[in-house]
Amino acid sequence: RCRQALDLLAGGAKELASQSGSERGTIRISVGTPWGHHRLLPALAAFARTHPNIELVVQIDNRNIDFVRDGYDLAIRLGEIRDQTLIARNLGSFEVGIYGSPGYLAEHPAPRTAAELAKHRCIGFVMPGSGRQLPWELASGELAPPTAFKIQGDVLAMITLAREGAGLVQIYDFAVARELARGELVEVLAGERGASRPFSLLYPRGVTQTPAVKKLVAFLVKR
Repeated sequence: RCRQALDLLAGGAKELASQSGSERGTIRISVGTPWGHHRLLPALAAFARTHPNIELVVQIDNRNIDFVRDGYDLAIRLGEIRDQTLIARNLGSFEVGIYGSPGYLAEHPAPRTAAELAKHRCIGFVMPGSGRQLPWELASGELAPPTAFKIQGDVLAMITLAREGAGLVQIYDFAVARELARGELVEVLAGERGASRPFSLLYPRGVTQTPAVKKLVAFLVKR
């Protein structure tokens, strides 16, 4: 409670400092690697051009944070948000696909059914909080494919491995748009599409936001 009170005082000081109408101050935001690199950073670059007096501190990591203890203003996270102490603003749901490199598929013919994934080398991601491997979400249901690699920490490492022919990966479409355009990855099992994962912008309930934070929240939700 004392920490929250101090945060309120700090927020009041920032509001006083921004009386001129030009938002100032520092915003600390935490985000996972795929959304951070492919969605948030391009948005922040645009935001910074029109708000040069706001300093942005960005943590790109797939670990959860404690807003009060770690001192963050905002976070962007995947999945359903059940924590009632947080306010969640929907940023949209994004589809995932299964991808492999042309070189890998030349040696391992593309699967025609979900069952044939058992014959393939697959690249999985281990959730940092639970240590549980993230299941693949297909139109026919969840699947835990046999993994040749289990990645911890950085989701983008899975894309690098897939691009280099290490195996198949299930990943957000927006995260592999460049690789698809260059022909470095191709989609397989397109008929098993149908899964999407939601992302939310989070901030603590009951904490007074500075004008700078309010401005960034409105910008990100609109974008």
